[in-house]
Amino acid sequence: MPDFDLGQEMKGRLSNQKKWLRPAYGGYQDAGDLGVLRIQGDVLFPFARLVALFQYTASLMRTAVLLAKEPNVDYVVDCITFWITHATGLLLRDSGSRSLSLPGQMPGEVMAAFRVQVSLRLCRAVSQGAGLLGVRPAAQARLPLPLSLGACGAGPSCRRASSEANSDCLETKKPEFTDEEVQNILTKMTGLDLQKVFKPIKQQLKPPTYKLMTEAQLEEATRNATEAAKKRLKMPPVLKEREPINDVLADDKILEGTETAKYVFTDLTLSIPHRERFIVVREPNGILRKASWEERDRMIQIFFPKEGRKIFPPLIFQENNLLTLFSQHRHEDVLNLCVAQFEPDSADYIKIHHQTYEDIEKHGKYDILRSTRHFGGMVWYLVNKKKIDGLLIDQIQRDLMDDATSLVILYHMLHPYGHSAKQAKEQRAEGLDLIKVFAKTEAQKGGYIELTLQAYQEALSSHSAAS
Repeated sequence: MPDFDLGQEMKGRLSNQKKWLRPAYGGYQDAGDLGVLRIQGDVLFPFARLVALFQYTASLMRTAVLLAKEPNVDYVVDCITFWITHATGLLLRDSGSRSLSLPGQMPGEVMAAFRVQVSLRLCRAVSQGAGLLGVRPAAQARLPLPLSLGACGAGPSCRRASSEANSDCLETKKPEFTDEEVQNILTKMTGLDLQKVFKPIKQQLKPPTYKLMTEAQLEEATRNATEAAKKRLKMPPVLKEREPINDVLADDKILEGTETAKYVFTDLTLSIPHRERFIVVREPNGILRKASWEERDRMIQIFFPKEGRKIFPPLIFQENNLLTLFSQHRHEDVLNLCVAQFEPDSADYIKIHHQTYEDIEKHGKYDILRSTRHFGGMVWYLVNKKKIDGLLIDQIQRDLMDDATSLVILYHMLHPYGHSAKQAKEQRAEGLDLIKVFAKTEAQKGGYIELTLQAYQEALSSHSAAS
């Protein structure tokens, strides 16, 4: 059988690569100086076979680097598979054999194992590099596929589907809560009502302060109050729930039963962020593990107390107590206490926020959170859950058409492949037309939205006629 030839194009590109080894069915050849290094199929002793295998492995790595920019992934995988199976045949052959084991002679299961477990990982790992030499061998040098793997075997169809899925994900990245455009839309819809932002709160009575101001001083005080209000309206973060901590560091059976209580060890170094602080727990059964998130929060509150936070959550966050507060329209108070008590990515924080938003949406009490720092989080939650119909109707009835339009725009940003987003893009709809498109396509209360828009337009036309 003739040697495996990579073609004239590869030989030209590899003129300076003197030490790059390529497989040959009769042994090994140097790609730069053909014939310089050649181990024929004579009898190899174990030590010689081991040395040859090391040389083969080193040349395999060089081959992978050189083929890193080969655009055809299937060909690169097949080349690396050939090298591995060729080396395996060299290592496993009988001492009296004079020919190397060929890829075609390997069992299908072995070829599949090499292809899936080794070839793909190595090929994709080195393909991440930049500035490497790209090599495209001649067409006649391409190896046949060892196996035709299907959807679950990491074959060509799977790799192609995977690459297409990855490209789709990159093209359709879902907007995040912290994106500037999203924040601008939510801030605009939140509004800025100074009377509501600086409403009186229950505290110790103090005599009021009165000042006599000129017009210029009043304007300056109003500007200062506006800046202070914007700081107060900064939205709390919206994060994914943190992963639970279940790491066991040691299991010392010799300590089992020596104590009846848990021991918590905390690193109290001041310069360490709380998220990186090392806290471990020794169980009575001898297990040493990392502290859970709840245990970490309690220990950090003990050693580094935060104002407004309790070591154990107050009873106000129990289900029946929350319903009582919701009936008293104290949703903002619940959310303020929740922000002070829990971390933004804790399960309790997320659960209480969602319960509050659901109660507001159920009873249509959206104005309770308007001009508060929690309004943007509520809008983000409703848009993600596709429950914006009630809020949209409320905005139209309150003559907040800019906010209503912004709400639909944000909905299309988070659901770009819905019927509403597609039709709005095709029709280039804006303003009232954008809301009408949403009402006719994806709205759960489309009829109510259309009637509300009709009443709004009639009131607007009558007001224009009267003026």
